Amino acid sequence: RWTVTESGRRVLRGEARIELRKDVLQPSMKARGAKTTPDKSSASPANEGDAALLAALKDLRRTIAKSIRQPAYVVFSDRTLLDMASRRPATLEEMRHVHGVGEVKLRKYGTAFLAVVAGHSTARHG
Repeated sequence: RWTVTESGRRVLRGEARIELRKDVLQPSMKARGAKTTPDKSSASPANEGDAALLAALKDLRRTIAKSIRQPAYVVFSDRTLLDMASRRPATLEEMRHVHGVGEVKLRKYGTAFLAVVAGHSTARHG
């Protein structure tokens, strides 16, 4: 039996939004053929500085997720962290433009993630 929750009713009435996740899993090497090399997708950081920042953002996400006893993707998706590493927001206002950062997550996690970005920007430029 299927039921609609109150959250679902808000979505159906247009009072709330949902975002669907695009599946990012790659087919296995066996399924694609053993000699096929993995694609360089847009899911990789643009440079080493972005890669170091991305690693730091993932560490913070892991720490937060562990503290709230939730999977890491509940905090932010990989796509969000990639966009954050690329954009390097310096303010909460700039953070609003990062994919997957809504008002609730901005309030909960924005300051902590901005601090990581700022720390890597300082190390990169100074």
